[in-house]
Amino acid sequence: MGSIEVSTTIDRPVDEVFRLVSHIENNPKWSSMVLEARQTTPGPPGLGTKGTTTGKCLGMHLETELEITEFEKDVRFAYRSIAGPVERWGRVTFELVDTGTRIGIEVGGDTKGFFKVADPIVLRVAKRQLQADLDTLKEMMEARLL
Repeated sequence: MGSIEVSTTIDRPVDEVFRLVSHIENNPKWSSMVLEARQTTPGPPGLGTKGTTTGKCLGMHLETELEITEFEKDVRFAYRSIAGPVERWGRVTFELVDTGTRIGIEVGGDTKGFFKVADPIVLRVAKRQLQADLDTLKEMMEARLL
């Protein structure tokens, strides 16, 4: 599987956007692809923090264990899967701009089995859905719902 990138600008301070997005348990509030998410290690998010997500892709429910592999407060964090049906990784960046925070998300992975055959479809669907989810995050944060 290749990678996909999406971005948007949210009219909120960088520290607020970073704090919300870096806490894995907030993902179901704005991402339609994440049904459940929880941090499994104690303390605030940081390098080495682990969590699990239950998501849906092409109608299938997938549980994945993730680990934060890079963490720079208010700048970026990255993660990778350490257990689950799809090996995946992601990087989320945050940048101060005139109108608030520019957030960029890049995700990718290495698929196997059914997902390997469906790669082109998965990439198209995932990019469209990830952008829609990022737009939802923007709308909810700007409306002060999150």
